[in-house]
Amino acid sequence: MVTDIETVSIAGHILPPYIIYKERSHLIGWHVRVKGDKDAQVQFTYSPKGWTDDVLDLDYLENHFYPLVISIIDPNYPIFFILDGHASYFSWKFLSFCLEHGMLVLCLPPHSIHLLQPLDVGLFGPLQHAYSEEVDSWTRDHYDVIRKGNFWPMLKKARQCAFTKQNILSGWVATGIYPYNYQKPLSKIQHLEVDKFLSPKHPVSANSLSTPHTVKALKRCTIRFLQ
Repeated sequence: MVTDIETVSIAGHILPPYIIYKERSHLIGWHVRVKGDKDAQVQFTYSPKGWTDDVLDLDYLENHFYPLVISIIDPNYPIFFILDGHASYFSWKFLSFCLEHGMLVLCLPPHSIHLLQPLDVGLFGPLQHAYSEEVDSWTRDHYDVIRKGNFWPMLKKARQCAFTKQNILSGWVATGIYPYNYQKPLSKIQHLEVDKFLSPKHPVSANSLSTPHTVKALKRCTIRFLQ
């Protein structure tokens, strides 16, 4: 189990990943290949289930995201931070850090990341495809399984293929966040046929309906009403 936290900007920049292993400690041997990669700046950590939590999210914000972002942005502009709405981002320490450093925070609505999060919409698909190709190549050449020690080199190659500036910008466009176009996500939503429920083909008199007292009776009543 591995969690890969990725961050992209509307300018097409991408930060190094913040990777969480499912472990209770680190082994030095896992990151031998990373130490020789001066441009990686990838950060590894761990948790019992391999998921993020309040502590790791705060570490990501204070020691990974913010130091990297302030090194590449214009200090005259505030940081507008769009999150996917995970519960761990709502801790007081997390939000306090954002407020103290002039960061504007926007959490996406629940069950909307497939429409509104640029990474889900335009980047994770190509990343999954590129990483699968790297895994296939590795298993053919080495006849070995994927381990933590060789995970990063493959992920790095996959990110280089998938996280191009064009793909990043396309993700923002597809969500309608930038350039702003609210019709983009709305056009992907399949609207319910409200008229079908409000105006049934065969109107039923209220006098002919009785109060259902069982689940089966309720089902029969509903079917009769919609026919």
